[in-house]
Amino acid sequence: MSPCDDSSRAGLWQTRGEQPFFLLAALAGLSALLMFLAFPPASLGPLAWAGLVPLLVALSQLRPAQGFFVGWLFGALMMGGVNYFLGAFGLLPMLAVALFFGFFYGLFGLVVAGLAPLRIVRLQVVAVAAGWTLVEMARGHAGPLAYTFGHLAYTQHSMLPILQFASLMGSYGVGFLIALTNAGLAVLLLAFLPDNWYHPPSSRPERNRAASRTMLAVYSLVFITYVWGALIIRGAPEPASGVASLRAAAVQANVSLSTPIKHDEITNAINTYVEMSEELPGRFDLVVWPETAVGLDINAAPLTQSRISKLAEELGAHLLVGALEWEDKKLYNSAFLISPEGEYSDTYRKINLVIFGEYVPMRGRWKFLERYPIRGQDFSPGPARKIMDISGVKIGPLICFEAIFPGPGREVSRLGADVIVILNSDAWAERSAELLHNSYTAPLRAAEARRYIVRAASTGISAIYDPYGRPLSDVPTNMAGVAAAEVYAREELSTYHKCGDWPLLCICALALLAGLIKARRTQQLQPMAKQ
Repeated sequence: MSPCDDSSRAGLWQTRGEQPFFLLAALAGLSALLMFLAFPPASLGPLAWAGLVPLLVALSQLRPAQGFFVGWLFGALMMGGVNYFLGAFGLLPMLAVALFFGFFYGLFGLVVAGLAPLRIVRLQVVAVAAGWTLVEMARGHAGPLAYTFGHLAYTQHSMLPILQFASLMGSYGVGFLIALTNAGLAVLLLAFLPDNWYHPPSSRPERNRAASRTMLAVYSLVFITYVWGALIIRGAPEPASGVASLRAAAVQANVSLSTPIKHDEITNAINTYVEMSEELPGRFDLVVWPETAVGLDINAAPLTQSRISKLAEELGAHLLVGALEWEDKKLYNSAFLISPEGEYSDTYRKINLVIFGEYVPMRGRWKFLERYPIRGQDFSPGPARKIMDISGVKIGPLICFEAIFPGPGREVSRLGADVIVILNSDAWAERSAELLHNSYTAPLRAAEARRYIVRAASTGISAIYDPYGRPLSDVPTNMAGVAAAEVYAREELSTYHKCGDWPLLCICALALLAGLIKARRTQQLQPMAKQ
Protein backbone atom coordinates (compact mmCIF):
# COMPACT_ATOMS: atom_id res chain seq x y z
CA MET A 1 0.00 0.00 0.00
CA SER A 2 1.32 3.44 -0.90
CA PRO A 3 1.91 5.88 1.93
CA CYS A 4 0.03 8.45 -0.15
CA ASP A 5 -3.16 6.37 -0.21
CA ASP A 6 -6.07 8.60 0.77
CA SER A 7 -8.95 6.30 -0.03
CA SER A 8 -12.13 7.18 1.82
CA ARG A 9 -12.90 3.45 1.98
CA ALA A 10 -9.88 2.73 4.16
CA GLY A 11 -10.46 1.22 7.57
CA LEU A 12 -11.27 3.35 10.58
CA TRP A 13 -7.76 3.01 11.97
CA GLN A 14 -5.92 3.17 8.64
CA THR A 15 -3.84 6.34 8.53
CA ARG A 16 -2.51 8.17 5.48
CA GLY A 17 0.91 6.59 5.89
CA GLU A 18 2.18 3.41 7.47
CA GLN A 19 2.28 4.59 11.07
CA PRO A 20 -0.11 2.85 13.49
CA PHE A 21 -2.94 4.98 14.79
CA PHE A 22 -2.07 4.36 18.44
CA LEU A 23 1.44 5.79 17.86
CA LEU A 24 0.00 9.00 16.44
CA ALA A 25 -2.45 9.25 19.32
CA ALA A 26 0.50 8.83 21.70
CA LEU A 27 2.26 11.74 19.97
CA ALA A 28 -0.81 13.88 20.65
CA GLY A 29 -0.63 12.82 24.30
CA LEU A 30 3.03 13.86 24.38
CA SER A 31 2.08 17.31 23.09
CA ALA A 32 -0.60 17.59 25.76
CA LEU A 33 2.03 16.81 28.42
CA LEU A 34 4.49 19.35 27.01
CA MET A 35 1.83 22.05 26.88
CA PHE A 36 0.70 21.25 30.42
CA LEU A 37 4.29 21.82 31.54
CA ALA A 38 4.40 25.16 29.69
CA PHE A 39 1.62 26.47 31.95
CA PRO A 40 1.53 26.74 35.74
CA PRO A 41 2.48 25.16 38.03
CA ALA A 42 5.61 24.14 36.07
CA SER A 43 5.51 27.37 33.99
CA LEU A 44 8.12 26.15 31.47
CA GLY A 45 7.09 28.77 28.93
CA PRO A 46 9.80 28.01 26.31
CA LEU A 47 8.23 24.55 25.82
CA ALA A 48 5.26 26.23 24.16
CA TRP A 49 7.43 27.09 21.14
CA ALA A 50 7.88 23.38 20.32
CA GLY A 51 5.25 21.59 22.42
CA LEU A 52 2.75 21.30 19.58
CA VAL A 53 5.21 19.66 17.17
CA PRO A 54 4.36 16.01 18.07
CA LEU A 55 0.65 16.78 17.67
CA LEU A 56 1.14 18.48 14.30
CA VAL A 57 3.29 15.62 13.00
CA ALA A 58 0.62 13.16 14.10
CA LEU A 59 -2.18 15.14 12.46
CA SER A 60 -0.26 15.25 9.18
CA GLN A 61 -0.59 11.46 9.03
CA LEU A 62 -4.31 11.31 9.69
CA ARG A 63 -7.51 11.65 7.73
CA PRO A 64 -9.84 14.48 8.80
CA ALA A 65 -12.17 12.32 10.90
CA GLN A 66 -9.20 10.75 12.66
CA GLY A 67 -7.69 14.20 13.06
CA PHE A 68 -10.80 15.36 14.86
CA PHE A 69 -10.58 12.52 17.37
CA VAL A 70 -6.85 12.95 17.99
CA GLY A 71 -7.22 16.74 18.24
CA TRP A 72 -10.05 16.28 20.72
CA LEU A 73 -7.90 13.82 22.70
CA PHE A 74 -5.06 16.34 22.84
CA GLY A 75 -7.42 19.15 23.88
CA ALA A 76 -9.13 17.11 26.56
CA LEU A 77 -5.81 16.01 28.07
CA MET A 78 -4.27 19.48 27.93
CA MET A 79 -7.33 21.29 29.28
CA GLY A 80 -7.80 18.64 31.95
CA GLY A 81 -4.22 19.25 33.07
CA VAL A 82 -4.39 23.03 32.89
CA ASN A 83 -7.64 23.06 34.87
CA TYR A 84 -6.86 20.29 37.34
CA PHE A 85 -7.54 22.76 40.15
CA LEU A 86 -11.25 22.30 39.42
CA GLY A 87 -10.86 18.90 41.03
CA ALA A 88 -11.38 20.71 44.33
CA PHE A 89 -15.08 20.72 43.40
CA GLY A 90 -15.10 17.08 42.34
CA LEU A 91 -14.20 15.08 39.26
CA LEU A 92 -17.24 16.08 37.22
CA PRO A 93 -16.41 19.81 36.78
CA MET A 94 -12.84 19.02 35.70
CA LEU A 95 -14.03 16.37 33.23
CA ALA A 96 -16.75 18.64 31.84
CA VAL A 97 -14.24 21.42 31.12
CA ALA A 98 -11.76 18.98 29.55
CA LEU A 99 -14.32 17.24 27.34
CA PHE A 100 -16.09 20.42 26.25
CA PHE A 101 -12.99 22.43 25.33
CA GLY A 102 -11.46 19.35 23.76
CA PHE A 103 -14.11 19.80 21.06
CA PHE A 104 -12.44 23.05 19.91
CA TYR A 105 -9.12 21.28 19.47
CA GLY A 106 -10.95 18.49 17.68
CA LEU A 107 -11.92 21.05 15.05
CA PHE A 108 -8.28 22.12 14.89
CA GLY A 109 -7.26 18.49 14.35
CA LEU A 110 -9.83 18.12 11.59
CA VAL A 111 -8.59 21.12 9.59
CA VAL A 112 -4.88 20.31 10.09
CA ALA A 113 -5.47 16.77 8.84
CA GLY A 114 -7.33 18.29 5.90
CA LEU A 115 -4.28 20.44 5.12
CA ALA A 116 -1.95 17.41 4.99
CA PRO A 117 -1.96 17.02 1.15
CA LEU A 118 -1.00 20.69 0.63
CA ARG A 119 2.22 20.97 -1.40
CA ILE A 120 2.87 24.67 -0.74
CA VAL A 121 4.83 24.42 2.50
CA ARG A 122 4.74 28.11 3.43
CA LEU A 123 0.97 28.23 2.97
CA GLN A 124 0.55 25.07 5.00
CA VAL A 125 2.54 26.50 7.92
CA VAL A 126 0.58 29.76 7.92
CA ALA A 127 -2.75 27.93 7.55
CA VAL A 128 -1.99 25.63 10.51
CA ALA A 129 -1.09 28.62 12.70
CA ALA A 130 -4.25 30.36 11.49
CA GLY A 131 -6.34 27.34 12.43
CA TRP A 132 -4.91 27.31 15.95
CA THR A 133 -5.52 31.05 16.34
CA LEU A 134 -9.12 30.76 15.16
CA VAL A 135 -9.68 28.02 17.74
CA GLU A 136 -8.33 30.26 20.51
CA MET A 137 -10.54 33.10 19.28
CA ALA A 138 -13.55 30.78 19.27
CA ARG A 139 -12.78 29.69 22.83
CA GLY A 140 -12.48 33.31 23.92
CA HIS A 141 -15.80 34.29 22.31
CA ALA A 142 -17.96 31.28 23.23
CA GLY A 143 -20.65 33.33 24.95
CA PRO A 144 -21.26 32.26 28.55
CA LEU A 145 -18.74 29.43 28.08
CA ALA A 146 -15.91 31.71 26.91
CA TYR A 147 -12.62 30.90 28.63
CA THR A 148 -8.97 31.69 27.90
CA PHE A 149 -6.89 29.65 30.36
CA GLY A 150 -4.65 27.50 28.18
CA HIS A 151 -4.09 30.13 25.48
CA LEU A 152 -0.52 30.08 24.20
CA ALA A 153 0.18 33.76 24.88
CA TYR A 154 -0.08 33.29 28.64
CA THR A 155 2.98 31.03 28.63
CA GLN A 156 5.06 34.10 27.70
CA HIS A 157 4.07 36.34 30.62
CA SER A 158 7.73 36.82 31.55
CA MET A 159 9.08 36.98 27.97
CA LEU A 160 8.59 40.73 27.77
CA PRO A 161 10.08 41.38 24.29
CA ILE A 162 7.65 38.87 22.76
CA LEU A 163 4.82 40.28 24.86
CA GLN A 164 5.15 43.65 23.12
CA PHE A 165 3.66 42.11 19.97
CA ALA A 166 0.35 42.14 21.84
CA SER A 167 0.21 45.92 21.44
CA LEU A 168 -0.19 45.30 17.70
CA MET A 169 -2.20 42.07 17.46
CA GLY A 170 -3.31 41.26 20.99
CA SER A 171 -2.87 38.01 22.87
CA TYR A 172 -4.19 36.08 19.88
CA GLY A 173 -1.37 37.55 17.80
CA VAL A 174 1.21 36.29 20.29
CA GLY A 175 -0.46 32.87 20.14
CA PHE A 176 -0.32 32.98 16.33
CA LEU A 177 3.43 33.61 16.45
CA ILE A 178 3.99 30.63 18.76
CA ALA A 179 1.73 28.37 16.67
CA LEU A 180 3.55 29.47 13.50
CA THR A 181 6.87 28.40 15.01
CA ASN A 182 5.45 25.02 15.98
CA ALA A 183 4.01 24.52 12.49
CA GLY A 184 7.34 25.39 10.86
CA LEU A 185 9.22 22.97 13.11
CA ALA A 186 6.70 20.20 12.41
CA VAL A 187 6.98 20.62 8.64
CA LEU A 188 10.77 20.67 8.86
CA LEU A 189 10.85 17.51 10.98
CA LEU A 190 8.38 15.74 8.71
CA ALA A 191 10.45 16.60 5.62
CA PHE A 192 13.33 14.50 6.95
CA LEU A 193 11.24 11.53 8.10
CA PRO A 194 11.39 8.30 6.02
CA ASP A 195 9.06 7.65 3.11
CA ASN A 196 6.86 5.35 5.17
CA TRP A 197 5.49 8.56 6.67
CA TYR A 198 2.92 10.35 4.57
CA HIS A 199 4.24 13.38 2.68
CA PRO A 200 2.48 15.72 0.26
CA PRO A 201 3.21 14.77 -3.36
CA SER A 202 6.61 16.30 -4.19
CA SER A 203 10.22 15.22 -4.53
CA ARG A 204 12.24 14.85 -1.33
CA PRO A 205 14.89 17.46 -2.27
CA GLU A 206 12.17 19.94 -3.16
CA ARG A 207 10.31 19.21 0.06
CA ASN A 208 13.44 19.57 2.20
CA ARG A 209 14.41 22.87 0.61
CA ALA A 210 10.91 24.31 0.99
CA ALA A 211 10.67 23.22 4.63
CA SER A 212 14.09 24.63 5.47
CA ARG A 213 13.40 27.96 3.81
CA THR A 214 10.03 28.23 5.51
CA MET A 215 11.50 27.52 8.93
CA LEU A 216 14.23 30.10 8.28
CA ALA A 217 11.55 32.66 7.44
CA VAL A 218 9.59 31.79 10.59
CA TYR A 219 12.65 32.06 12.82
CA SER A 220 13.57 35.35 11.18
CA LEU A 221 10.10 36.68 11.93
CA VAL A 222 10.32 35.59 15.57
CA PHE A 223 13.82 37.04 15.89
CA ILE A 224 12.74 40.36 14.40
CA THR A 225 9.73 40.43 16.72
CA TYR A 226 11.93 39.74 19.73
CA VAL A 227 14.49 42.40 18.80
CA TRP A 228 11.72 44.92 18.06
CA GLY A 229 10.11 44.21 21.42
CA ALA A 230 13.42 44.51 23.24
CA LEU A 231 14.10 47.85 21.56
CA ILE A 232 10.59 49.08 22.44
CA ILE A 233 11.21 48.27 26.11
CA ARG A 234 14.72 49.70 26.09
CA GLY A 235 13.51 52.91 24.47
CA ALA A 236 10.44 53.27 26.68
CA PRO A 237 10.22 56.98 27.47
CA GLU A 238 10.00 58.34 30.98
CA PRO A 239 6.63 59.95 31.80
CA ALA A 240 6.66 63.56 30.65
CA SER A 241 6.59 66.28 33.27
CA GLY A 242 3.10 67.50 33.96
CA VAL A 243 1.44 64.20 33.08
CA ALA A 244 -1.30 63.33 35.56
CA SER A 245 -0.37 60.50 37.91
CA LEU A 246 -1.54 58.59 40.95
CA ARG A 247 0.27 57.02 43.85
CA ALA A 248 -1.52 53.66 43.92
CA ALA A 249 -1.54 50.76 46.37
CA ALA A 250 -3.05 47.29 45.96
CA VAL A 251 -3.75 45.58 49.30
CA GLN A 252 -3.48 41.79 49.52
CA ALA A 253 -4.67 40.46 52.87
CA ASN A 254 -4.35 36.73 52.04
CA VAL A 255 -7.42 35.79 54.08
CA SER A 256 -9.11 32.47 53.47
CA LEU A 257 -12.80 32.26 52.63
CA SER A 258 -15.09 29.26 52.53
CA THR A 259 -18.08 28.68 50.27
CA PRO A 260 -20.52 29.91 51.44
CA ILE A 261 -18.63 32.64 53.30
CA LYS A 262 -19.07 32.59 57.07
CA HIS A 263 -19.79 35.74 59.07
CA ASP A 264 -16.61 35.51 61.15
CA GLU A 265 -14.56 35.22 57.96
CA ILE A 266 -16.18 38.39 56.59
CA THR A 267 -15.43 40.26 59.82
CA ASN A 268 -11.82 39.02 59.87
CA ALA A 269 -11.31 40.03 56.23
CA ILE A 270 -12.66 43.56 56.74
CA ASN A 271 -10.54 44.00 59.89
CA THR A 272 -7.43 42.84 58.06
CA TYR A 273 -7.93 45.14 55.07
CA VAL A 274 -8.61 48.12 57.31
CA GLU A 275 -5.54 47.45 59.47
CA MET A 276 -3.25 46.95 56.47
CA SER A 277 -4.56 50.14 54.85
CA GLU A 278 -4.01 52.10 58.05
CA GLU A 279 -0.39 50.96 58.08
CA LEU A 280 0.38 52.05 54.52
CA PRO A 281 3.68 53.94 54.36
CA GLY A 282 3.27 57.46 53.05
CA ARG A 283 0.38 59.09 51.23
CA PHE A 284 -1.59 57.44 48.43
CA ASP A 285 -4.12 58.76 45.95
CA LEU A 286 -5.73 55.37 45.30
CA VAL A 287 -5.97 52.32 47.55
CA VAL A 288 -7.51 49.20 46.01
CA TRP A 289 -9.02 46.26 47.85
CA PRO A 290 -9.76 43.00 45.97
CA GLU A 291 -13.04 41.65 44.67
CA THR A 292 -15.51 40.87 47.51
CA ALA A 293 -13.04 42.08 50.13
CA VAL A 294 -16.27 43.07 51.86
CA GLY A 295 -18.16 39.81 51.51
CA LEU A 296 -21.57 41.14 52.45
CA ASP A 297 -24.25 43.49 51.13
CA ILE A 298 -22.56 46.79 51.80
CA ASN A 299 -25.83 48.69 51.36
CA ALA A 300 -27.27 46.80 54.35
CA ALA A 301 -24.20 47.27 56.56
CA PRO A 302 -24.13 50.92 57.72
CA LEU A 303 -21.44 50.27 60.33
CA THR A 304 -19.11 48.78 57.70
CA GLN A 305 -19.92 51.65 55.34
CA SER A 306 -19.08 54.17 58.03
CA ARG A 307 -15.85 52.41 58.94
CA ILE A 308 -14.63 52.42 55.34
CA SER A 309 -15.67 56.07 54.90
CA LYS A 310 -13.64 57.08 57.95
CA LEU A 311 -10.67 55.11 56.64
CA ALA A 312 -10.78 57.03 53.35
CA GLU A 313 -10.88 60.31 55.28
CA GLU A 314 -7.96 59.29 57.49
CA LEU A 315 -5.87 58.25 54.50
CA GLY A 316 -6.91 61.23 52.38
CA ALA A 317 -7.19 58.75 49.51
CA HIS A 318 -9.75 57.29 47.16
CA LEU A 319 -10.63 53.71 48.13
CA LEU A 320 -11.79 51.24 45.49
CA VAL A 321 -13.37 48.37 47.38
CA GLY A 322 -14.85 45.09 46.16
CA ALA A 323 -18.16 44.23 47.87
CA LEU A 324 -21.52 42.59 47.37
CA GLU A 325 -24.59 44.68 46.65
CA TRP A 326 -28.33 43.98 46.73
CA GLU A 327 -30.66 46.27 44.83
CA ASP A 328 -34.20 45.63 43.58
CA LYS A 329 -33.89 41.96 44.58
CA LYS A 330 -30.77 41.59 42.43
CA LEU A 331 -27.32 40.64 43.67
CA TYR A 332 -24.28 42.34 42.16
CA ASN A 333 -20.54 41.79 42.41
CA SER A 334 -19.48 45.42 42.65
CA ALA A 335 -16.59 47.82 43.10
CA PHE A 336 -17.31 50.91 45.19
CA LEU A 337 -15.30 54.12 44.95
CA ILE A 338 -15.07 56.09 48.18
CA SER A 339 -13.71 59.64 47.96
CA PRO A 340 -11.18 61.19 50.38
CA GLU A 341 -14.17 62.96 51.93
CA GLY A 342 -15.68 59.57 52.81
CA GLU A 343 -18.46 59.70 50.22
CA TYR A 344 -19.51 56.68 48.15
CA SER A 345 -19.08 58.47 44.84
CA ASP A 346 -19.31 55.75 42.19
CA THR A 347 -20.04 52.05 41.64
CA TYR A 348 -19.11 49.52 38.97
CA ARG A 349 -21.07 46.28 38.72
CA LYS A 350 -19.38 43.25 37.18
CA ILE A 351 -20.70 42.43 33.71
CA ASN A 352 -18.93 39.20 32.66
CA LEU A 353 -20.06 36.58 35.17
CA VAL A 354 -18.66 33.09 35.66
CA ILE A 355 -21.10 30.39 34.59
CA PHE A 356 -21.75 27.95 37.48
CA GLY A 357 -19.52 30.14 39.68
CA GLU A 358 -21.66 33.29 39.82
CA TYR A 359 -24.82 32.11 38.14
CA VAL A 360 -26.40 28.78 37.22
CA PRO A 361 -28.36 28.51 33.97
CA MET A 362 -31.71 26.78 34.42
CA ARG A 363 -31.27 26.93 38.17
CA GLY A 364 -33.49 24.42 39.93
CA ARG A 365 -33.79 22.10 36.93
CA TRP A 366 -30.32 20.56 37.15
CA LYS A 367 -30.66 18.84 40.51
CA PHE A 368 -27.24 17.17 40.34
CA LEU A 369 -25.59 20.62 40.70
CA GLU A 370 -26.84 20.79 44.27
CA ARG A 371 -24.06 18.36 45.21
CA TYR A 372 -21.49 21.05 44.40
CA PRO A 373 -20.74 24.25 46.35
CA ILE A 374 -22.63 26.56 44.00
CA ARG A 375 -24.03 29.85 45.22
CA GLY A 376 -27.55 29.88 46.55
CA GLN A 377 -28.29 33.11 44.69
CA ASP A 378 -27.31 34.09 41.14
CA PHE A 379 -25.46 37.32 40.54
CA SER A 380 -26.89 39.74 38.00
CA PRO A 381 -24.69 41.39 35.36
CA GLY A 382 -24.06 45.11 35.57
CA PRO A 383 -25.43 47.50 32.95
CA ALA A 384 -22.23 48.92 31.40
CA ARG A 385 -18.51 49.57 31.75
CA LYS A 386 -17.66 52.43 34.05
CA ILE A 387 -14.92 55.05 34.01
CA MET A 388 -14.06 56.69 37.33
CA ASP A 389 -12.22 59.98 37.73
CA ILE A 390 -9.56 60.18 40.43
CA SER A 391 -7.72 63.48 40.72
CA GLY A 392 -7.75 63.97 36.97
CA VAL A 393 -6.76 60.38 36.13
CA LYS A 394 -9.49 58.17 34.69
CA ILE A 395 -9.48 54.54 35.80
CA GLY A 396 -11.34 51.63 34.24
CA PRO A 397 -12.25 48.97 36.83
CA LEU A 398 -12.54 45.30 35.88
CA ILE A 399 -13.50 42.51 38.25
CA CYS A 400 -11.68 39.16 38.23
CA PHE A 401 -12.97 36.98 35.34
CA GLU A 402 -13.32 40.01 33.09
CA ALA A 403 -9.55 40.50 32.99
CA ILE A 404 -8.79 37.08 31.45
CA PHE A 405 -10.28 38.38 28.19
CA PRO A 406 -8.80 41.14 26.01
CA GLY A 407 -12.22 42.65 25.21
CA PRO A 408 -13.16 44.34 28.52
CA GLY A 409 -9.77 46.05 28.79
CA ARG A 410 -10.15 47.31 25.24
CA GLU A 411 -13.63 48.60 26.02
CA VAL A 412 -12.59 50.67 29.04
CA SER A 413 -9.56 52.02 27.18
CA ARG A 414 -11.74 53.16 24.31
CA LEU A 415 -14.07 54.80 26.84
CA GLY A 416 -11.16 56.90 28.05
CA ALA A 417 -9.52 54.97 30.88
CA ASP A 418 -5.93 56.10 31.50
CA VAL A 419 -5.25 53.27 33.97
CA ILE A 420 -6.87 49.82 34.23
CA VAL A 421 -7.63 48.53 37.74
CA ILE A 422 -8.36 44.84 38.31
CA LEU A 423 -10.06 43.58 41.48
CA ASN A 424 -9.61 39.84 41.88
CA SER A 425 -10.46 37.11 44.38
CA ASP A 426 -9.13 33.59 44.04
CA ALA A 427 -9.44 32.63 47.70
CA TRP A 428 -11.63 29.68 46.67
CA ALA A 429 -8.67 28.22 44.73
CA GLU A 430 -6.57 28.01 47.91
CA ARG A 431 -2.95 27.26 46.93
CA SER A 432 -3.61 25.77 43.50
CA ALA A 433 -2.09 26.82 40.17
CA GLU A 434 -5.27 28.75 39.37
CA LEU A 435 -3.76 31.71 41.20
CA LEU A 436 -0.91 31.81 38.69
CA HIS A 437 -3.10 31.16 35.64
CA ASN A 438 -5.23 34.16 36.56
CA SER A 439 -2.33 36.38 37.59
CA TYR A 440 -0.29 35.78 34.43
CA THR A 441 -2.99 37.36 32.28
CA ALA A 442 -2.27 40.82 33.75
CA PRO A 443 1.12 41.56 32.10
CA LEU A 444 -0.43 40.70 28.75
CA ARG A 445 -3.37 43.05 29.36
CA ALA A 446 -0.87 45.84 30.17
CA ALA A 447 1.10 45.26 26.96
CA GLU A 448 -2.09 45.06 24.88
CA ALA A 449 -3.40 48.33 26.29
CA ARG A 450 -0.09 50.21 26.66
CA ARG A 451 -1.46 51.26 30.04
CA TYR A 452 -0.53 50.90 33.67
CA ILE A 453 -2.45 48.15 35.43
CA VAL A 454 -3.15 47.99 39.15
CA ARG A 455 -4.16 44.47 40.21
CA ALA A 456 -5.43 43.84 43.74
CA ALA A 457 -5.92 40.13 44.53
CA SER A 458 -7.11 38.46 47.70
CA THR A 459 -4.41 35.78 47.71
CA GLY A 460 -2.10 36.87 44.89
CA ILE A 461 -0.54 38.00 42.72
CA SER A 462 -1.25 41.64 43.56
CA ALA A 463 0.91 43.86 41.39
CA ILE A 464 1.30 47.09 39.49
CA TYR A 465 2.49 46.79 35.89
CA ASP A 466 3.81 49.44 33.57
CA PRO A 467 2.53 49.76 29.96
CA TYR A 468 5.04 47.14 28.80
CA GLY A 469 4.02 44.43 31.26
CA ARG A 470 6.94 45.02 33.62
CA PRO A 471 6.03 44.58 37.31
CA LEU A 472 6.81 47.75 39.25
CA SER A 473 5.75 46.22 42.56
CA ASP A 474 4.17 42.90 43.46
CA VAL A 475 3.12 40.62 46.29
CA PRO A 476 3.62 36.85 45.74
CA THR A 477 0.79 34.36 46.05
CA ASN A 478 -0.41 33.26 49.48
CA MET A 479 1.27 36.15 51.30
CA ALA A 480 -0.05 39.35 52.83
CA GLY A 481 1.39 42.59 51.55
CA VAL A 482 0.94 45.75 49.51
CA ALA A 483 2.00 46.51 45.94
CA ALA A 484 2.62 50.25 45.58
CA ALA A 485 3.87 52.44 42.74
CA GLU A 486 3.26 55.64 40.81
CA VAL A 487 1.03 55.18 37.77
CA TYR A 488 0.70 57.70 34.96
CA ALA A 489 -2.13 58.60 32.62
CA ARG A 490 -1.74 57.40 29.04
CA GLU A 491 -4.45 58.56 26.66
CA GLU A 492 -3.25 57.24 23.30
CA LEU A 493 -4.73 53.88 22.33
CA SER A 494 -2.47 51.02 21.29
CA THR A 495 -2.78 49.72 17.74
CA TYR A 496 -4.54 46.64 19.07
CA HIS A 497 -7.05 48.66 21.07
CA LYS A 498 -7.74 50.81 18.01
CA CYS A 499 -8.30 47.90 15.62
CA GLY A 500 -9.30 44.99 17.86
CA ASP A 501 -9.21 41.38 16.65
CA TRP A 502 -10.67 41.97 13.20
CA PRO A 503 -7.38 42.29 11.24
CA LEU A 504 -5.96 39.05 12.64
CA LEU A 505 -9.31 37.30 12.31
CA CYS A 506 -9.52 38.18 8.60
CA ILE A 507 -5.90 37.18 7.95
CA CYS A 508 -6.37 33.81 9.67
CA ALA A 509 -9.70 33.08 7.99
CA LEU A 510 -8.30 33.85 4.53
CA ALA A 511 -5.09 31.86 5.13
CA LEU A 512 -6.98 28.81 6.38
CA LEU A 513 -9.52 28.98 3.58
CA ALA A 514 -6.77 29.28 0.94
CA GLY A 515 -4.90 26.36 2.48
CA LEU A 516 -7.94 24.08 2.58
CA ILE A 517 -8.90 24.92 -1.01
CA LYS A 518 -5.36 24.25 -2.27
CA ALA A 519 -5.14 21.01 -0.28
CA ARG A 520 -8.47 19.84 -1.68
CA ARG A 521 -7.40 20.54 -5.25
CA THR A 522 -4.09 18.73 -4.70
CA GLN A 523 -5.92 15.72 -3.35
CA GLN A 524 -8.33 15.68 -6.28
CA LEU A 525 -5.51 15.86 -8.83
CA GLN A 526 -3.36 13.25 -7.15
CA PRO A 527 -4.20 9.79 -8.57
CA MET A 528 -5.15 7.34 -5.86
CA ALA A 529 -2.89 4.39 -5.40
CA LYS A 530 -5.83 2.30 -4.36
CA GLN A 531 -9.50 2.67 -5.25
